Amino acid sequence: GMMGVQAAMETKGVLQDHTLALLTGEGRALEMGAGDFLASFDRQQALTWFILDNQSYANSGSAANAMTPSHASTRIYSRATGGKPTAERDMPLMMMHSSARYVATATPAFVNDLVAKVQEAIVNQPSYVHIYPPCQASWQYQPQFVAKISRLMVRSGVAPLWSYKDGIFKRTVKFNWDKKKPVQEYLKLQRRFDGMTEADIEDLEYLVTRKNKQVDALEQAFSGEES
Repeated sequence: GMMGVQAAMETKGVLQDHTLALLTGEGRALEMGAGDFLASFDRQQALTWFILDNQSYANSGSAANAMTPSHASTRIYSRATGGKPTAERDMPLMMMHSSARYVATATPAFVNDLVAKVQEAIVNQPSYVHIYPPCQASWQYQPQFVAKISRLMVRSGVAPLWSYKDGIFKRTVKFNWDKKKPVQEYLKLQRRFDGMTEADIEDLEYLVTRKNKQVDALEQAFSGEES
């Protein structure tokens, strides 16, 4: 893994001229390779992890993984069975409690926010940036909607954008509860959510609300301002 790459570069005497970064998928890093992934933070390896989370094992028929959202239909969890029965693992929030010096979430639709986080992560290693790129194969949407879906992830609260560094947690793209988009606007553009019941939609809306209340509470608790 990356430890071997680092050791080889040290042996050749070229490590000081390079910055180590790894661009990989959520299935490989956060499930199949979770031990190596977490160990890199335990040993404070100077490395940035850029996780591209398309919420499925897309190259093997779009099977579900721990990051697949609740009620999404997949290769294993069909719509007839109600889709995936459990909510996704919130790995970015979990990484706040790791040895990472910098943790952030990002989406392609908010380019300036993404670029700023890439730059910040590189100079604050070990670091972790969790990126949500829409996946046409697994999410089953029309290609003209890719940017809209990416924006709606944020505007509906499905993917809050935030960063955590030096004990300070902050939203990096403002979220206005009064202008929040209904989660259904995000769902209806993707066939993986076709056929959901009203109860299913209400359940997802509840999970999104809960997540954003957590984010708001963290921003208030870890603002860096003295109470």
